[in-house]
Amino acid sequence: MKGLLGYGRYNDDPEHVGCPRAKSDMTPCVARDGNVATYDAGDCVGCELYPADLLRDLVREVTAPLVEET
Repeated sequence: MKGLLGYGRYNDDPEHVGCPRAKSDMTPCVARDGNVATYDAGDCVGCELYPADLLRDLVREVTAPLVEET
């Protein structure tokens, strides 16, 4: 599994989204499982981070300008 910031799909199960913070593939993850994987406050059961913060970081990674090495 490889992707931006460690998110991605597994080669043997392309329907399964992997999370870089999960302790196992059975760890609840808001990226994969949606709001059923959140506490009442809205943070992820698996990593205790907020989905909006995780999405912000992912958007920054995707939209960051490439830096050319000189």
